[in-house]
Amino acid sequence: MAKRAVINIRADEETKTAIEQLYARFGITVSDAVNLFFSQSLQEQGLPFQVRLAAAQRKPAALALLKQRIAAEAAQLFGDKLQEVRLYGSYARGDYDDESDVDFVLIVDIARERLGDYHAGIVEIANTASIDFEVMVSINAIPAEQYRAWSSELPYYRAIKEEGEEIHA
Repeated sequence: MAKRAVINIRADEETKTAIEQLYARFGITVSDAVNLFFSQSLQEQGLPFQVRLAAAQRKPAALALLKQRIAAEAAQLFGDKLQEVRLYGSYARGDYDDESDVDFVLIVDIARERLGDYHAGIVEIANTASIDFEVMVSINAIPAEQYRAWSSELPYYRAIKEEGEEIHA
């Protein structure tokens, strides 16, 4: 089939030059690459690659639901012993990317040696949320007494206190 249709593509000069150099390494022109794209699109009956929203566009709404869910399930697990749920780390700071996990800490009125009694419940909350929200969820429980005593001293606790966001069920 003779190629007679003309398509104009706008790109900045730097991108045009870089893409021409890249395709030249494969022995094709930009026009050849566009025709390959069209052929693959017709074969796939759609774009020949997966299209996803950037993390910044798709995460905020899901994050709000995730925060609510973690707070509610933690309240169910710990009852009145749950003093605080905090989001911390890259999601709290807003500098997360597609590889980031979502970090939560539960401040609980329970002695450290009794936290093991709740381990399976914490793991279940984190695992099901990770699967449902398609992001790694990490949940840590800290005794309230220990958190208060060390939140100004230890870098980990200080980061939770300073950058963390309190979540309400």
